[in-house]
Amino acid sequence: MKRLLKSVVLGVLSCGSLALPARAEVKERVIPLNDGQVSVEQLVSTLGKDLGAPAIPLPFSTIDLRGDNATRFCRQLTDALAPGCRAVVEGGALCVRVDRSAIPGDAWAMRRTTRLLLTGNAATPKSDRHGLLIPAQYDPAKPLVVLIHGLDSDNHMWGTMVKLLQQEGYQVGSFAYPDDGPIAESGMLLADGLADWRMQYPAAKPVSIIAHSMGGLVARHYVEGVGYRGGVERLIMLGTPNHGSTWTGWRWATEWNSQYKVCQRDGNWTWSKLTEDGNGEAATDLQPGSALLTSLNAQPRRKGVQYTIVAGNRSAVREVGADWVACTADWMPKNVWGLRQAQQSLVAKAEELHKTAAECDGPVTIESAKLDGVADFVVVTADHTGLACGQPPAAWDIIRERLKAKE
Repeated sequence: MKRLLKSVVLGVLSCGSLALPARAEVKERVIPLNDGQVSVEQLVSTLGKDLGAPAIPLPFSTIDLRGDNATRFCRQLTDALAPGCRAVVEGGALCVRVDRSAIPGDAWAMRRTTRLLLTGNAATPKSDRHGLLIPAQYDPAKPLVVLIHGLDSDNHMWGTMVKLLQQEGYQVGSFAYPDDGPIAESGMLLADGLADWRMQYPAAKPVSIIAHSMGGLVARHYVEGVGYRGGVERLIMLGTPNHGSTWTGWRWATEWNSQYKVCQRDGNWTWSKLTEDGNGEAATDLQPGSALLTSLNAQPRRKGVQYTIVAGNRSAVREVGADWVACTADWMPKNVWGLRQAQQSLVAKAEELHKTAAECDGPVTIESAKLDGVADFVVVTADHTGLACGQPPAAWDIIRERLKAKE
């Protein structure tokens, strides 16, 4: 029952942004400890006033602030509300300095702070399917590359890319999220994961992110949003629909394909799997001119982050059409006058379709992939999937060159 109540409270407090007073106001809060413990009720009632949170009685729990727990708690609280907060445990009390004018007014900060005040740890709850995955033998002194998949996909798509990056000496992590849920929520989940990583490895080198398709928008939501806490050196986007895609009406087909792959791979597919990847909100976010894209594209590019965009100019639909034309030509008699000329025309047309560059990679047009403020824009011969997959992926040479350039 206590766990359920905590979940309800966390959900309520995490829904909106911080409702702070408009005027600048600095508060010094001193919360006494009882044998190294602090009451959750007292934490929320005291700091909640400064954070604009509703007063909800929570008499059932305490948080241990002894030893390393105190260091972690204070660091997480300071980080979540930076630059508007500083916390330290001294003299048998938790001392918190809050500058309400400098606290970030975003849902990500509220969510992490609320989780910290209720549980004593702002870290994201572990999930078998979603979140940031770091190599088990991670070395903070070596470069890390994080891969982010796209719509109706998962981390299994990266097989070849992972091997190529590892051969070049990179440590490879990945980020998985509900692949057709709201992009903003996935962006906050990425922010949670990277914040946890930075708290665990404060001396780690900044990461490079390689994101395919919608994964680039998830990455941008973190990198260019108010929840950004640093830690990203380079962002490489492959076929990202920065201005949306009209293919969202065919999302049902990609969802079917995604679930089919899960069934093949896991062998234990059930209807409940449909509830684990969002409710199709991503299709709304990906519509050209959507509220999400309008808001995201209004943000400036993040200073200190190097951007690269790779787009494809081969449409899978056109390639299929060319194959059908070629197939039809193969069926036609080659030695019958009249039909021979028609057969030759079809062969020539098939070759033309294969060779002619398209204005898109299938779902994403070259124009949609472009982004103001990003000069490093490269078009390669590939369709949407081939940009990130293949032997090797079509974007691999660009990726390797850009990653090497920063070393």
